[in-house]
Amino acid sequence: LTSRWRTVLAATEMDGGRWDEISFVQCGDVEIPDNGRVDISNGGYYPSTAKFSCQGARILAGFSEASCLPGGGWDNVGGMGRRCWTLAEMVICACALFVFEVLVFGGYYYCVVVPKARTGPPIDRNSFCPEEYYRTWNNEFIFDAGDEANTQLRWVLFCPCCRIAHTWHSLSLLPYHAGIFLTQLFCIFLPCMGAWLRGSIRERFNIEGQRSNDCTAWLCCCCFAAAQEAKHSDDVCNASWCQEEVQRRQEARKEELERQAKEKHDAKHKAKAHEQSDAVKAALEAARAERIGKSEGSLTSYKSEDAKIARAKSFSKAKSFARGKSFARSQSTLARRPSIIEGALEGELGC
Repeated sequence: LTSRWRTVLAATEMDGGRWDEISFVQCGDVEIPDNGRVDISNGGYYPSTAKFSCQGARILAGFSEASCLPGGGWDNVGGMGRRCWTLAEMVICACALFVFEVLVFGGYYYCVVVPKARTGPPIDRNSFCPEEYYRTWNNEFIFDAGDEANTQLRWVLFCPCCRIAHTWHSLSLLPYHAGIFLTQLFCIFLPCMGAWLRGSIRERFNIEGQRSNDCTAWLCCCCFAAAQEAKHSDDVCNASWCQEEVQRRQEARKEELERQAKEKHDAKHKAKAHEQSDAVKAALEAARAERIGKSEGSLTSYKSEDAKIARAKSFSKAKSFARGKSFARSQSTLARRPSIIEGALEGELGC
């Protein structure tokens, strides 16, 4: 029988030597994720590589490759979280992460930023700042981070995006929501953004330094740089608010004194005007009483004249009545005279 030889193992650069022992190492079984598949090279013998992929419209989470070790095992770097995620699962996880971030950032805003605004509101370029906050930072870069800037450092370590955005908001460099958006979306470029805004803070307060130092601070010790800026901004806002509060109280006191003086003047003026009005009213009442007295006297005189006229009229009527009555008697007498004369004549004649 004749057969054809096939090369299964070849060696180079042996320098005339030989292999005394040849062994083949078969790699062990590899864990395949659910709804996934794996392609193993070299027939599963060392050296070989396993490539993972997902079936259908799924996304692989974790490393997509694993290498066989000389002992026959597989390096499990990134293998614990290897999973095939469906689109629905990805959407649900993204929504859950979004809700969690909204709760965290909203909680920080309403629990820290809003109360802080009552005792240290954000300042702008027109706000008053004490002289001691110019030309130098009010705390050391590293040595004061665990002492004076302890609170700010804790916030930077446990909630960096919130604290950094709060610092930028306190100095009116960026709104709070814009700082949150930038630190989340461009977190890879956070050292660049932090270095640039740190330079803006130095220019604002005339603090000596260079852009290169700002970049070094944010690239090498970003936590300490953020804590130093946060401590400086908090102290400046508190001092500015205290000074403005003193001025507001002084102005309020001045306005209160002016208001009291104005009220006294108005009260005095009203009292004087009331007295004058009372005098005018008294004079008017007196004049009215005098006019009423005169009118009553005239009315009395008019009544007496009317009484006289009435008496005269009644007297004239009585006189006229008496005249009429006497005239009637005279007429009746004249009417009876002929009969009397005739009777007398008849008596004389004896008729």
